[in-house]
Amino acid sequence: MLLALCVLLTHSASSDLRNHLLGTFAVESFFVISGFYMAMVLTQKYTPAKLGKSWAANFYLSRYLKLYPTYILSVLAMLLLAGFALAVSDTKPAIVGAWQQLLSLPLTVSNGLLILWAMVANLTIFFYDLVPVIAVHDHQAIFTVNQSLTQINTAALTVNVLAWSLGIELIFYVLAPYLLARTNRQLFALVLLGSVLKIWAVIHIAGDLPYRMFPFVFVDFLSGVLAYRMRSVLNDCVHKYAPLICYCLMLVLTFALPTGLRDWQYSFLAIGVTALIVPTLFSSSKSSKFDSWLAEFSYPFYLFHPLALSLVHFILIKRAAISNPHFILACDTLLTLAFAYLVLSLEARYVEPYRRTLGRQRLQLPPNDQITRTDG
Repeated sequence: MLLALCVLLTHSASSDLRNHLLGTFAVESFFVISGFYMAMVLTQKYTPAKLGKSWAANFYLSRYLKLYPTYILSVLAMLLLAGFALAVSDTKPAIVGAWQQLLSLPLTVSNGLLILWAMVANLTIFFYDLVPVIAVHDHQAIFTVNQSLTQINTAALTVNVLAWSLGIELIFYVLAPYLLARTNRQLFALVLLGSVLKIWAVIHIAGDLPYRMFPFVFVDFLSGVLAYRMRSVLNDCVHKYAPLICYCLMLVLTFALPTGLRDWQYSFLAIGVTALIVPTLFSSSKSSKFDSWLAEFSYPFYLFHPLALSLVHFILIKRAAISNPHFILACDTLLTLAFAYLVLSLEARYVEPYRRTLGRQRLQLPPNDQITRTDG
């Protein structure tokens, strides 16, 4: 939840806090936690021994159902907001302008594929992570890491631009069962390879692409997987004071970072500290209902905060001319929490009952002929 709050603070123009972890690096910490959690559920819950041959299919469906309902609700809400803004304001929403530009392009193969990509990404989340490398140049869709070439803001073609991180999550979910079958030595080798790849990207690619493109954030997930494998060692490093030390490190990471570091330093700091403390935090908070409640809130809070920020900006800043940054930030946070609560309530009623059945152990019944013989 603290990481989701860091993302909100990064995007909120009313925030005057400057020592919090920036949103991009907070998402990298999310990726580490995701790697840890996937390693845990694939070891303890979604296994062939418990679920039979359907264990992988159940895992994939369960994870997708964890992401998609919240995502599609955020898309519908943002489309409603865009329609409302178009009706009551002279300002055209960015997504409307971007799609008008896209549909006015010559209908070539590359432009047709761009339209198809935008539709598939918005409807399914898949391939959302390609946003930073898609551009339109000379009226043709191209792949490039240089977004200054583009004539259309391709990010504006997506309804919820934050879903780029969900696209990366889906890639990791696909690979997770394979990764969990690797030995610790193989995982260490993959972490080293991922780190080298990320360092190469930092040196050769400008902007934030090294921190939000799958090949370069692969090390984030792998660090979480290794943290799960090495959890007993990491917990023993700080003995009985582990929970207190880890909570302090989390607070320092999220809200008391030193200023003046380079982006790559913040990135590796976020990955390293999160991988170090996540085993202890999971262990110490797994029986706490409050911590579980906060963890559930983090995902809808993350996805819905742009909607809350837009509404607060329109109502308080543009209409009511309120400029107090602390009051606006408080409204941003409270409205986002309200959206998150509403979404979680809907999911708890309509989605979670089915999703839980996907991870339940199947009852192994003997063949019919054995039942007959026993009864007889």
